[in-house]
Amino acid sequence: MQKNRKIQSLLDKNNIDNSQQIQIRNQFFQNYFKKENFKIEKFLGKGKFSTVHMAQDIKTGLIVAIKKIKKESFFKYKNEDYLQNEIKIQSFLNHPNVIKLYGFYQTKGSIYLVQEYAADGELYQGLQQQPNKRYQENQVAYFIKQIAEVLLYLHKNHIIHRDLKPENILMSFGVLKLADFGCSVFCHKDGRKTFCGTLDYISPEMVRGETYDQSVDVWSLGVLTYELLTGKAPFCQESSQQTYFYIEQVIHLYIYFLQLYIYIYYQKGNFIYTWIYYINCIRFYQKIIIKRILKKDENLGNNK
Repeated sequence: MQKNRKIQSLLDKNNIDNSQQIQIRNQFFQNYFKKENFKIEKFLGKGKFSTVHMAQDIKTGLIVAIKKIKKESFFKYKNEDYLQNEIKIQSFLNHPNVIKLYGFYQTKGSIYLVQEYAADGELYQGLQQQPNKRYQENQVAYFIKQIAEVLLYLHKNHIIHRDLKPENILMSFGVLKLADFGCSVFCHKDGRKTFCGTLDYISPEMVRGETYDQSVDVWSLGVLTYELLTGKAPFCQESSQQTYFYIEQVIHLYIYFLQLYIYIYYQKGNFIYTWIYYINCIRFYQKIIIKRILKKDENLGNNK
């Protein structure tokens, strides 16, 4: 699997532009990754357009996760450029909290993404298994610190994830891994306007059809924080229309996160949560606040 990085290094050294890089990588992976080179072990999960299985690379013995995307159903709703963008972004990311994309191959009816395997499954599954379906404060602090770090990494590389939620965060021996870059996009000075993501986690700017930037991921980080602590996303309602309404009315942001702040205060929460609260209520402070979070003690995950 190291050949992936070696190929990229060669392409960079030779100043080959992105479109040519994609063509060369496609040709390479079509030869290197083939369906018969993997032994399917077990079913892991299912999405709208895909299924995921744990598999073993027969040549190396490496355990991987293979995401199978059916072309017919996928391209009925999204075009090929959308999938190419997902592959392009995830292939070039290199961070301990991002699921690695080793490569891909395709058959007549499907495209297969060969990815890093996360042994402990989705963060959402972990949340459902907790007492009262919520995590303890020290666990949430440990988790949010990791996600904040990976968001900083993405944003420095001008990438917005746009679909941050517990189902898209995987766990592997205590380390969180951000996955599913299907909604991810490059974003520079002009911002974006495309509606994308999961309703409970999207920002007011997106609901209103306004131009947005990387700060939509910070909003989702706040929603995620609330959900991990309380067991429920703050704006989730019985109908989509109600959820839209609550998100669009920005005043509800202050109400919900004031509730979060009070809850944390009475539970003797620590300094990091004060800053997480302000991340979501006053987002123009986001860079300063996240940096302060990342400077906190590395032992946040210890149960002391």
